[in-house]
Amino acid sequence: MLQSIIYYTVRSTKLETWLENESIRDSLRPTLDKNYVDLDPTFASSVDEDYDHRLSGVSKNSFTNIYIDWIQYCAAHRDKVDAAAFDFVRMSG
Repeated sequence: MLQSIIYYTVRSTKLETWLENESIRDSLRPTLDKNYVDLDPTFASSVDEDYDHRLSGVSKNSFTNIYIDWIQYCAAHRDKVDAAAFDFVRMSG
């Protein structure tokens, strides 16, 4: 399921608009912290392959380890890749 969301998001013609939207950028800013962990109680190790047992949630590291190849694949196959639009995402590096 999450791969479908990533596919849609990365390949959407609206991606650049979303990444330029200050409200969206503000909402995403906390995820830039290398120690970010999403502690949403709906996450569970039984259904979320990116669940980090040590941190009891989905950590930035666990999410990246599971999905980075898929994200890069989707980005590489966009009809038009605007490198500047991905600067915000890369800041999390």
